[in-house]
Amino acid sequence: MQVFLYSTIAVAGIRVLGLISFTRRNRFILTAALGVGFIDIVQPSWFDQILDYSGSNIHLQGFEQGLNLIVETPFIVAAVIAVFLNLVLPKDRSAMVRMMRGEGKNEVLVVGVEE
Repeated sequence: MQVFLYSTIAVAGIRVLGLISFTRRNRFILTAALGVGFIDIVQPSWFDQILDYSGSNIHLQGFEQGLNLIVETPFIVAAVIAVFLNLVLPKDRSAMVRMMRGEGKNEVLVVGVEE
């Protein structure tokens, strides 16, 4: 029964991917997210040595366990990377060229800071 459930989810994901336009930006986001997701599947302990807290603070231990849960679950880490890249990368080519040239540095939107 689990195989049917995961197959249904995979088919739904492939259908969604078929609905988007495969621009260079979207292909990069998909490749980066799936690449890290596959790293997590192939080598599940890749994040073990990055955050290795062994102190007595239970709050930090809980925070580390939460981060490890997120990073050790392939579809969650892939989704986080995809959403992050989708928000950060410009949607059109002219904005990408301006960003690469360093033009428009004052156009950065800072949330929560008032002038």
